Amino acid sequence: MIKELARNLSKEITVRCIILDRHSGVSSNHRPRSYHNLDSLSEDCILIELGDGGDATRNPHKWVDKLSSQGYSVYLFLLEAPLDELRKRTANRTDWTDALTVGSWNCYRYDPNFIDFAKKLELTEPVIDTLHTSTSEAAQTVLGSIA
Repeated sequence: MIKELARNLSKEITVRCIILDRHSGVSSNHRPRSYHNLDSLSEDCILIELGDGGDATRNPHKWVDKLSSQGYSVYLFLLEAPLDELRKRTANRTDWTDALTVGSWNCYRYDPNFIDFAKKLELTEPVIDTLHTSTSEAAQTVLGSIA
């Protein structure tokens, strides 16, 4: 989904995007691990996938304040699918285990850091059902929400 969104952003409104997540292909020393490292970014758009929490989940205001002070607008979206679907999607990954899928899925239901994330930031959080929506449709939903 995140790669589809970057592709659509670059194509439709001609922006330079960087994807920050553990599977982005960007070497770890080029991905900010904390909000202090965001100063090094100069792209028009930063797509951040929060999948395992960390500093951004515990201290989201610090990240949002830092990004806002650099002139970025912040939008939050929750991509959702049932656990059995996520297990199917991750079954063939060699860098992942079923326990990680279950753990991540449970975080979004039971961990107060994830549950209250949008509320902490005073942001609306559109939920996109990725079971019944293609990645292209989900990307279009996100683009339509930020336009």
